[in-house]
Amino acid sequence: MGRWRSLSVVAGALAIVAVGVWVGHGSQVYTKTSRQVTVKDELFGTESIRWEPSLQVGLDIAGPTVALCAGLCGFGIYRSRRSGRA
Repeated sequence: MGRWRSLSVVAGALAIVAVGVWVGHGSQVYTKTSRQVTVKDELFGTESIRWEPSLQVGLDIAGPTVALCAGLCGFGIYRSRRSGRA
């Protein structure tokens, strides 16, 4: 396998992984750095809201990553086919 074809395979796999991470984190538009957790007090029976640190990747990070990887994948396919003609 040539180096351009290897580049296209790796870039395509990274694009798929980036989409999977984005979907796995809730398909949010913006990246969130904390999440809301409801805590119930067993003694009084009241509920309160607490924020815990958590990174949930949003489309603002995953989108450009997927676009870059897809571009590299397409460029690798283009170069691998072009170098095969020589």
